[in-house]
Amino acid sequence: MNPTLKFYDNLKNFIFVMIMAGMNITSRYIDTKELYNIDMLNVISIYIICNFTIELFYVSPLFKLHHSVSIFLITIPLYSNYKYLELIYLFINFEISTIFLELSYLTNLTISKILFCYTFFYFRIYNYFKFLLYENNQDKVIKMCTNHDLYTANTCLTLLHLEHYIFASMNIYWSFLICIKMYKLLEPVLNPKSIYISIKNKIN
Repeated sequence: MNPTLKFYDNLKNFIFVMIMAGMNITSRYIDTKELYNIDMLNVISIYIICNFTIELFYVSPLFKLHHSVSIFLITIPLYSNYKYLELIYLFINFEISTIFLELSYLTNLTISKILFCYTFFYFRIYNYFKFLLYENNQDKVIKMCTNHDLYTANTCLTLLHLEHYIFASMNIYWSFLICIKMYKLLEPVLNPKSIYISIKNKIN
């Protein structure tokens, strides 16, 4: 990555961390109706759309897919006449793991990586699949897609279901990669024999 792009990426990561951290903290201490009456959701949504659109030009193919799906997903609550707060909070909480991922890029601190792993599995796996499998939300989803400013009701519902499948698949895939990386880091602890081999090789 060239220095100019690296500087932009670090600056973007820092701004993203500040915005998402502020939004997550604020959403827990301010009444939800007041929070969304001040259009914070719309401002954050537009920022993320702009940010993801720029990143489409230089991220990997998998992140191109993620960003494209995210942009379409954001337009559903952004242009809906009904704010389905539980769904909005679900995806806001996704970004808690992203905060620690971006912090690990900026600082390379081990604690950031540990917190990223914990929040990823909690919010993107446990919370998300609990919501998909056990929450009775069909009425609210239909209400959110009814009289939508951008999509017909059928298009809105189709996009939402498709995006859920894609996000679920990507989260499972990423969790698999995280587990592999964690295993490699912990392998010396889990397998004392590998420590012996490593020491032996150094001595020889």
